[in-house]
Amino acid sequence: MESTKRAGARAAPTLRFAFRYPHGVWQYALLLMLVALFVILAVDFLAEVGGAAGEPAPPPPLLGVLIPILLFVVIVVALVDFLWLTVGREVIEISADQVVLRHVVFGVGPRRAFPRADVREIFMSQPSGGRVKRWLSLTDSGLFDFKRGKIGINLRRAGEPLRTYRFAGGVKPREAEQVLARIWKKFPHYAPRAAGRRAK
Repeated sequence: MESTKRAGARAAPTLRFAFRYPHGVWQYALLLMLVALFVILAVDFLAEVGGAAGEPAPPPPLLGVLIPILLFVVIVVALVDFLWLTVGREVIEISADQVVLRHVVFGVGPRRAFPRADVREIFMSQPSGGRVKRWLSLTDSGLFDFKRGKIGINLRRAGEPLRTYRFAGGVKPREAEQVLARIWKKFPHYAPRAAGRRAK
């Protein structure tokens, strides 16, 4: 789950954590249902524009191009989401100079990098939003969502409001506390400046 690495002889040490992203069986089912529904609708539409039986007519040129493209895009997105839910990882790299969050599938995926000057604190977080908002957040895979987790990162740039990113949503609270203890011990400047502060 955690390792310490050095990029070079003079490089500062970096804490690296990797976690499974939280997901449920319903997400797999929903993903498969959406793909199946889209395929059925696409096939049905192409059959209807085919004309009367025995006299198949070609679909309109524009639709004849758009339907296969949309079908391909849906299948690719579904495949990426499925791989993310199955083998994806949250990777967090923390050094004295920056904090990097990545969602990776076979080493590739979106990332967010925050310089030390923008990181106000790294702290034990709480779920944001009401019950409905939290339920809706579980209906997508979260590949591009860096707002879920038990550990929060508060950011503030000059002239901008406070922003919070989160990670480690798939670990137990006790494990999250242990991760925080390691971070604060190695990089105390990331520890909260005021006890009890939470993300808004």
